[in-house]
Amino acid sequence: DWGLVDVLDRTWPDIVKVGAYFREKDKLPPGANNGGGGGQGGEERKQVEVPNGGMVAVTPAPGVATHPYMRGVFLKPKSERAKEPIPEGTGTVERGGGRVGSEFMAPSHKWKIDDDSPSIHIVDKRRVKVLLVSDELHKATKGDSSVAITFHVGKEAHTTDGGRVPTGGSRGKEAVSSAERLPGGRVMHVLSHFGKQQSVADELALRNLLVNFLLECARRRVGG
Repeated sequence: DWGLVDVLDRTWPDIVKVGAYFREKDKLPPGANNGGGGGQGGEERKQVEVPNGGMVAVTPAPGVATHPYMRGVFLKPKSERAKEPIPEGTGTVERGGGRVGSEFMAPSHKWKIDDDSPSIHIVDKRRVKVLLVSDELHKATKGDSSVAITFHVGKEAHTTDGGRVPTGGSRGKEAVSSAERLPGGRVMHVLSHFGKQQSVADELALRNLLVNFLLECARRRVGG
């Protein structure tokens, strides 16, 4: 989490910066949720209460279902999906006289947010691809919902028609290979740590993000 403070904010402040710090309720100084309290290094250090004791629901950001880094992140075995009960009031619909299974419900994971973790504040929304979001973090910080992000660094590549090569998007062969041909490198930042998640499925989601990131890195090296 502190890579955002020690590396990203210092190296690429025009792309991403440190937002509010999530604190447990009993550790918040007076006025913290209003932006005050706990000044650090002569600067105001905004602190907000971490929602639900730090265990928040995480969902895919809009439009990233086919992003290469999202492969397998929300995938469950078919046998496991079939056994899952369908909670009442979740917007399920009727089909042929029966309710649709849970595989048609919005995918989500539970994510552990540590005490004193900094939220991710995106400065350049055009350059940053948000992968995972949390509505609970959005409400707590009044705007910063990101849980996992990625962005390209280095020289910009251009397509043959003069336009910029898209960075992150379709899993299609052309789009992925174009992104992998970009000069420079890619950064991915994720809130939380290994071993902190509540279930095996949640832990595997975090691991799959890292595996997908490393696979692209390996392909870029071979291609270069």
